[in-house]
Amino acid sequence: MLHTRTVRRTLSLFIAAAMTSTAPAYATSLLDVYDQAAQSDPTIHAAAANRLASREARPQAIAAFLPDISANLSWAGTTSGSDTQATKTVRGGSWGLSATESINLPNVLRSLNRTDYTLAQADLTYHNAELSLISRVATRYFNVLSAKDALKAAQSSLESLNQQLERAEKRFEVGLAAITDVQEARASRDSANSKVISSKRTLATNQELLREITGASLDNLAAPGEDMPLITPDPQNADAWAQKAMNGNIDLAASRINLEISTFDLGTQKLNRFPTLTLGANYSNSNAYSDFKMFGSDNTVNSWKGTWLSAGVSVPLYSGGEVSSKIRQSVYQQRAARESLESVTRATERAARDAYLGLQSSIAQVQANKAALESSRLALQATEAGFNVGTRTTIDVLTSRNNLLTAEQNYASSRYSYITSLITLKTVTGELTREDLQLINSWLTQ
Repeated sequence: MLHTRTVRRTLSLFIAAAMTSTAPAYATSLLDVYDQAAQSDPTIHAAAANRLASREARPQAIAAFLPDISANLSWAGTTSGSDTQATKTVRGGSWGLSATESINLPNVLRSLNRTDYTLAQADLTYHNAELSLISRVATRYFNVLSAKDALKAAQSSLESLNQQLERAEKRFEVGLAAITDVQEARASRDSANSKVISSKRTLATNQELLREITGASLDNLAAPGEDMPLITPDPQNADAWAQKAMNGNIDLAASRINLEISTFDLGTQKLNRFPTLTLGANYSNSNAYSDFKMFGSDNTVNSWKGTWLSAGVSVPLYSGGEVSSKIRQSVYQQRAARESLESVTRATERAARDAYLGLQSSIAQVQANKAALESSRLALQATEAGFNVGTRTTIDVLTSRNNLLTAEQNYASSRYSYITSLITLKTVTGELTREDLQLINSWLTQ
């Protein structure tokens, strides 16, 4: 009975292990990687913290309207005298409250209004960090897949070249081939082995770059399926996409705000010539006790308290030219911001047109590389058949295999380039969202 239970338990463990080993390993999708990066990427976390820090500008500006209030409390006691003279003891304590307010009202109001620009700039900076995260995740994700494809192709080439070398050596042994065929096959095999080593290094580097933003090592990534669609940009007009970029590009919007800020700051500097009003209020309460002892007599005195208010106006007359210098400085900064805006405007328009043309080109490149891949496969089959009947040489076969390897790599690379081109176009126009990643994710197979 015990033996039977042991056999059954062993059989159950074996079946469970077999089911586990044959269970499909689901690949990590692009959306999964992005969600993980959004939780662990230090760059996006730093951007979020900076955004919160910028929001503190408003309560700090409001604080300028409120008085500075302070309290004080003190106590002291002294005794003086001698055996032959009078003894004097002084004890006393005081406490008080004071409030002061110095305000250049036009300047303070503008400081409060300036926080609107600061908050808008902080929101744009954070949104730009979000777009950058999506772009970085997608780029590094597909760089890993591209490196894996390159390694797989290099390993497949190495395996084929090993077989080709064995066939060349056997044909040489029976006198059906020259030694040069063997040497050519061996040289190609050694070159392919070197390429495998280099491809492994490239893959490891790209995996580390992806781990940098996700905080975890991800090996099994979902790749585009053979039925991946090629979506043409809509509208199919470079001018329309350039106009979209003019309206939605984050860097361009930030440059516009910078110009508005520099213009606003110039007006603020001119207000430094306005008078400053100072108000103050103080309340204090002090008690002092003095005891005089002479020939057995005592004398104790007294206590007092007071309250006072103050008001004053300070009119700047001359500050060594500092105010005028700051105004000139603001004029130059405004001029620089205007020129920077023009530069970013031109760069944005160029980038939008280039991204549109790049996406169209990548679609055509995928289609051309797919056709070239099919042609290379047929060419290799024909070359190998000719080699078997003696009409083609080893060099012909090696050349044909190398052409197929190049075609496979070009096809895979062009599909990844198409996806990154689509993301680039969306980024330039400021339209890239998580939903775009979700769409691309639907093209990936598990």
